Amino acid sequence: VCTESEVILSLTSTVDDAIEYSLENNKCALALSRGLRHKRELRRHSLDTLINYYLEAVLRIPRSVENQGTTNRSLSLRRMKLAVKAMPVLLGDRIELWERWIKELESIPGALFLLRKYLPVRGK
Repeated sequence: VCTESEVILSLTSTVDDAIEYSLENNKCALALSRGLRHKRELRRHSLDTLINYYLEAVLRIPRSVENQGTTNRSLSLRRMKLAVKAMPVLLGDRIELWERWIKELESIPGALFLLRKYLPVRGK
């Protein structure tokens, strides 16, 4: 963009930029929503990573190891139900993600009980 006294260089914003901005502001649901809406345009982020960030935020699981002891991990039943109901849609048939999140839910009292009716099972 050029004016009489200035020249301004502007860069086109991408979906990855919008997702990065959302993650920097701890808006994981917005980042996941943008990622799901623009799957084919993702370059720097993967959908699996965005799903993990979202579920970590809903279940209040700290991302880094050094923050695990300092974070208050109070979790309401409403937040747990929200995460468990979203898992079949978000995780789909990705076995690795199911395994990871089942292990995470093992440490939360009552979470596996809520998850039991949403677990995918193979027919006989």
